[in-house]
Amino acid sequence: LDRDDGRVRTPRWLRSRLLWAFVAGWLPTLTLPRASLWWLVYVALIPLLLLARTAPDARSAAFRGWLWGAGFILGMYHWLLPNLHVFLLGVAATLGLFWLAWAVLAWHLLRDPLTAGRTVAALTALPAATTVLELAMSWDRLGGPWALLGSSQWNVPPVRALAALGGPWLISAFIVLVNVAVLLAMVGGPRLRGYPAAAAAIAIGGVAAWAIAMPDPSGSGVLRVAVVQPGVVHNPTARFDAGATLTRQLTADQALDLVVWAESGIGFDLDERPDLRAELTMLSRQTGAPLLVNVDARRGGRGGIYKSSILLGPDGQELARYDKRRLVPFGEDIPMRPLLGWIGRLSEAAAEDRRRGTGPDRRS
Repeated sequence: LDRDDGRVRTPRWLRSRLLWAFVAGWLPTLTLPRASLWWLVYVALIPLLLLARTAPDARSAAFRGWLWGAGFILGMYHWLLPNLHVFLLGVAATLGLFWLAWAVLAWHLLRDPLTAGRTVAALTALPAATTVLELAMSWDRLGGPWALLGSSQWNVPPVRALAALGGPWLISAFIVLVNVAVLLAMVGGPRLRGYPAAAAAIAIGGVAAWAIAMPDPSGSGVLRVAVVQPGVVHNPTARFDAGATLTRQLTADQALDLVVWAESGIGFDLDERPDLRAELTMLSRQTGAPLLVNVDARRGGRGGIYKSSILLGPDGQELARYDKRRLVPFGEDIPMRPLLGWIGRLSEAAAEDRRRGTGPDRRS
């Protein structure tokens, strides 16, 4: 209580723009599948835009953008906490730097007094900058793609159709354009409101036209797939035996087209274990369907570790093989290991990087 007038004073930390920037970064995470509030992303960036716009200078806008990005990354990847523990905060702080320059650009274009030129520039430059930002965050050597706004529209077919033109990055640009248009409609005043309205109408109309023009995929039949998942079994021998037991419960009279073993279902190099390959061949004959198994093992006994999907036919032949190229950051490799390798010694992050594949390798 204030001693002079008796009014309740808000604590200074609650009035901190930096705190609210970090908290606001969590808003887009509500579009993830568990909550699936896909529509929220079209206004979720407005707090960041307001925080950047009202910053007293570029430095303050940069700090706010950085903390927003850190909150966004932390919210999107909170499920990595059991593996990385407190080090996830460092990952979030590092990747949040990508939003720093974006917030400075937003401050430069949106601060008062707004002009027609900067209004048009904001409606074009900020979506374009988002594309550049997310392309950088999709670099596989950095462990990407990290936290793409476009992935929020996974269950919205009309918007998802944009991925056929420009991948998830074009969807992200569309999302940012709508956010900027809504903000400008709120703060631009009567003289400038026509610009965001026109931009939003053109963008939404373009999405609708593209979604209507896209031909519907034509069906060509039914594929019956059985998925074998024994759960979390750390011992590789016990995991293989559990998968084989579940597969034996499948019979040929179920008319299966494919049997899929879960990722990392086999912890041995099948080229070094002909006995396991023979057992898988027998299981394929029993079910009457090829087996798609995933191997997470050191190749050749002394080589690197690969995560490989191998398609085995009922005659014992290897139909195709694919070595995983985009590895799960910290789970399968540590991005920039020379700098961040110490995280693996203090957490459950990958102790050794998996090797990257180069592409599909069809064997027959």
